Amino acid sequence: MLTNLQLKKVYSTLDSNVAKDFYIPCLENSIIYKRVAGYFSAAALAYFSSGLEKLFENNGEYKLIISQEISLEDYELIKMGYELKEKQENLIEKIKNEYDLLENNQKKILKILHFL
Repeated sequence: MLTNLQLKKVYSTLDSNVAKDFYIPCLENSIIYKRVAGYFSAAALAYFSSGLEKLFENNGEYKLIISQEISLEDYELIKMGYELKEKQENLIEKIKNEYDLLENNQKKILKILHFL
């Protein structure tokens, strides 16, 4: 929880590692992160990505509003991310369908193997 963190009133890149000291701990202890940014950069996400990873492990949400002005490289990365997400969802659905076709004894064996 954010209330358990000892946060300073002000963070500055002159005397702090803002990602390490602020963003990452806050994201790791959050369930939602909303941000409005005039400019978007995938490099900025990488700056505090370990905090985002923990946010998602907490079943958290990341909501970002950006301008329509982004680099072609970032656009391609975003597009690729959506394509990968769709492929992942399709694969999960296929696995679920295949699992549903298994006999009960086959499902039991898979459950046992899962714990090995």
